[in-house]
Amino acid sequence: MHTNWTEFTPLGHTRRYRRYAPWWLGPWPAPHNGVAPILAANVIAAYQPKGAGGVYYTRAVANYAASLINLNNPGTNDAITGVAPLWAEATGWTGTGTQWINTNVAGGASQDQSLFIAFSNATGLTCVVCGSGSGIQDALQIIPRHITGAIIFANCSNTVSSPSPPYSDGIMGFTNRLIFINGVQQMFVIPAFGNANALNVYILAFNFSGAAVNISSATIGCFVRYGVTITPAQAAAVSWAMGQIRSA
Repeated sequence: MHTNWTEFTPLGHTRRYRRYAPWWLGPWPAPHNGVAPILAANVIAAYQPKGAGGVYYTRAVANYAASLINLNNPGTNDAITGVAPLWAEATGWTGTGTQWINTNVAGGASQDQSLFIAFSNATGLTCVVCGSGSGIQDALQIIPRHITGAIIFANCSNTVSSPSPPYSDGIMGFTNRLIFINGVQQMFVIPAFGNANALNVYILAFNFSGAAVNISSATIGCFVRYGVTITPAQAAAVSWAMGQIRSA
């Protein structure tokens, strides 16, 4: 089984509570049991500002400061406040068009990396849930709503657009050049590597050469960044786990 048990004995009566492996690592329960776990050493950062709710991955988030902590390695790559979003344990980080978070991690030196983000209540003609770049084929970004009517992805590359209806809620991400939406691998892929990106990735905005632009309105439930290309099966499992948090 992909669980273990925590026991305590109040007044002589033993109670057992099921505890699942971290959502960003696995192993995961059904329907993704059997998928190989991801090594903790390959996780750059994992944030879960939404703490309340969910059968599998509920955690207590004491306050906004606690929501910025990198759960995989606290004290390393903790997020930094740009302009503090609204925060509630039951929802996560909410931006209303003026707030954003700095992940404190650059866009990357290659496409050998993966990133996934769970969002809801995304609004506006253009909504950037995360991104950075300087305009020289080095962008890293996920845009579920764009003024052109497309959804847009990039990973140290030019962007790729898909003429899809805009998303207000979902789990989006990529592993290397493969794109996933709500755990399903898409037919379109991210363009080949363009240039390294030394700019920190922002959440709820795009870091354009050090300036926060396209600051967006959305709620972020959780976010994870890997320093390796995870497998499609792992990408689907991580997306499923993040969906449990977002929809709880």
